[in-house]
Amino acid sequence: MSTRGKAAVAIAVSGMVGGLLVAAPASAGARWSDPQQVDSRYGWQVSLSDDGETAAWIRTVNFRQWGPVRTARYRGEKKDWSRSKQISGSAETEEVVLSGDGRSLLIKAPTSYSVTTRKSGNRWSALETVAEAKQLGGGRMSADGRTVIWVDESGLLEEAFRPSRVMSRTRSDGGSWGPAVEIGEFFDSSDFVYEDNEALAWDDNNILTRIDLARDGSTAVWMDSVARFVGSERAADGTWAPPKVIQTFAADVVVTPIVRDLQVSADGSRVIWRGADGVLTTTRRPTGWAAVQPVTRGGVSSVALSPDGTVVAYGLYRSGRVEVRQLKSGRWSKPKKLGTARYPHLVVRTKAVAWSGDDLRSSRVRVSLQRKGEWTKPTAVAKKAYRPSLSAKADVLAWADRRSRDILGIRR
Repeated sequence: MSTRGKAAVAIAVSGMVGGLLVAAPASAGARWSDPQQVDSRYGWQVSLSDDGETAAWIRTVNFRQWGPVRTARYRGEKKDWSRSKQISGSAETEEVVLSGDGRSLLIKAPTSYSVTTRKSGNRWSALETVAEAKQLGGGRMSADGRTVIWVDESGLLEEAFRPSRVMSRTRSDGGSWGPAVEIGEFFDSSDFVYEDNEALAWDDNNILTRIDLARDGSTAVWMDSVARFVGSERAADGTWAPPKVIQTFAADVVVTPIVRDLQVSADGSRVIWRGADGVLTTTRRPTGWAAVQPVTRGGVSSVALSPDGTVVAYGLYRSGRVEVRQLKSGRWSKPKKLGTARYPHLVVRTKAVAWSGDDLRSSRVRVSLQRKGEWTKPTAVAKKAYRPSLSAKADVLAWADRRSRDILGIRR
């Protein structure tokens, strides 16, 4: 499914000084700096490597949601960031995924997925095609850049209809890619769904939120072709085990959001998603998946999970409350209200939650930090902002500014 026409801009960085990205202090306090310009050129799907030294994004013009991929490399406090460079052959990029180690990019064009590898500094190899199809869905890449998964939707265009397929390839120690393998069938449904039986809503990330890959590449989860939520584990030799059922559904999938905002913890041990009646979760066990358990009940508009799988934040549909819960001694803590926002875009770390609303009335960026075991009163750090993002240590926050059309950031 094409992502053109879907808007999102966010960047996670490790620090900013004088409008340029720089390394943040080793130990961050609670006070945020004044907003500074990261880039005056509007773009989207901006991401940063785990070490904060490689940045990649899709450069967009005139509200277009596709364009060339550009990258920059941090060179130290004295030299700051290198001049950005365009990845050759990436002019029609619809999605880009930067690996956690900052050494690989997974680039989606209308009919292909390609990978490029960083050689040194900000120099990248020529694009290498890893998938081609008449129609492609969302893709994911592991943190080490050696495992990729994607949805092949070409069967939807054939006269003899066949289900979409979840595919995978693994890169060897020598750098060569193994053959593409099918790990399961993928469930296709309408992009339009009823949220809490009130209004017809557009899911701006439909395919991407119904498939996910653990950062360590060990676990993939998705909706299969018979409306079952399934997961598969990858062995050390790169082979995938047959999918195991996590949950089976019998509801009308066209009007009921079954699995939304699907997220897997970094090690693949916990999965969380927004179901038809709240936030649900399960854990991976040696014999399969544990019974599905609710984190919270009721209409939920969005949910996000911390990488370590211990903190969940979500927005309640009717009240607009933004709440957070933490896993302690095997149980979820009581909900803590952090603030309010309509359809919040949430970013969660172990000790931080940032969010903004997806409408102009609630588009302030707010941040709450966990200090001494308690969540602080949220700090409003920006007005008319869009989709904030946090660095891995939650010491830097950045967002797209609706007024200036800049990407702005702060650090602490």
